[in-house]
Amino acid sequence: MKTLHKLDKHVIYLDELILQVASLLDRPNDINCAARAVEAVLIAVRNRLTFEQSIKFLNYLPLPFKAIYIKDWKVNDRVPDRIESMNEFIEEVYRLDSTVCNNDYCEYQEIKKIVKAVFKVIGFHVSSEELKKELTFLPDDLRIYLEAEGVSIKSNMVDSSIWLS
Repeated sequence: MKTLHKLDKHVIYLDELILQVASLLDRPNDINCAARAVEAVLIAVRNRLTFEQSIKFLNYLPLPFKAIYIKDWKVNDRVPDRIESMNEFIEEVYRLDSTVCNNDYCEYQEIKKIVKAVFKVIGFHVSSEELKKELTFLPDDLRIYLEAEGVSIKSNMVDSSIWLS
């Protein structure tokens, strides 16, 4: 039963992360939408990274997000298309889970808000310097948007923030 107890704390941590995303989306009671948003963003990232880039990025995700990232992952040798722009990334998020865009999330701006919320929560829980290096795969316009929206990558252990660059 110790194994199940260990799993319980990871489930609780996942719930906390999803609640943080829901709160940033101004929908604190809609954890289903927040969970779908997290999955769509993480899988959109995964689909556009090489295997080596994915492994590096995966190393810096909070453990529950790692589980989401690898869900149904079929590793192959193909070199994926690089994410060229924020628009392209947002289209990828929408393509992966159009239900994320139901109700209040139909507009392009709302998908941007979803992307911002997911990266902001990752930034709350991950080491700053290493993740900053790993996010170089993001297109410039998306990094500029995230920075302008106050998304900082900061360590929980240090009382400073480092902007995405």
